[in-house]
Amino acid sequence: MLKQPVSPPAGRLTSFALLLAFYGVPLLAEAPPPEGPHDLYNPARTALVNAQLQLAESSQQQREFLERIERMAKGIDNSLALLENASQLDPSRKVAIDQVRQRLAALQQEASLCTLARSTTLDTYDQLLNDLQGLIERY
Repeated sequence: MLKQPVSPPAGRLTSFALLLAFYGVPLLAEAPPPEGPHDLYNPARTALVNAQLQLAESSQQQREFLERIERMAKGIDNSLALLENASQLDPSRKVAIDQVRQRLAALQQEASLCTLARSTTLDTYDQLLNDLQGLIERY
C-alpha cells in the first residue's frame, strides 16, 4: 500500500491562505469576530489600526476645514447684505455695487457646491472608520 505524501503544515497553510485570498475575502468581511482572546500583535491588525488612526486624523482635518468654510460663507452672506444696503443708500453707485454683488454671489454659489461635496465626504469618512473598526474587532 502506497502512502500518500503528507505536506508539511506550512505548505497547507500557504495553500489555505491562497484559497482564502482568492475565494474567501467576501466571506471574511461578513464573518463574526473570533471567539476567545484577540491577537493584538497581528501585523494585519496593526496595519488596520494605523490606517484607522490616519483616517481619523484626516477626518478631523476635513471637519475643521468645513468649519472654516462655513465661517467664510457667513462672511460672504454678511457682505452681500451690506452691499444690498449700500446700493439702496447710494443710488448713484447702484450699478457698480450690483456688479460686485453679482460676482460675490457667484463666489458664494461655488463655495456652497464645494461644501456640499465635502459634507458628503465626511459621511464617507465616518463609514470608512466604522468599517475599519469592524475589521479590527475581528482580530
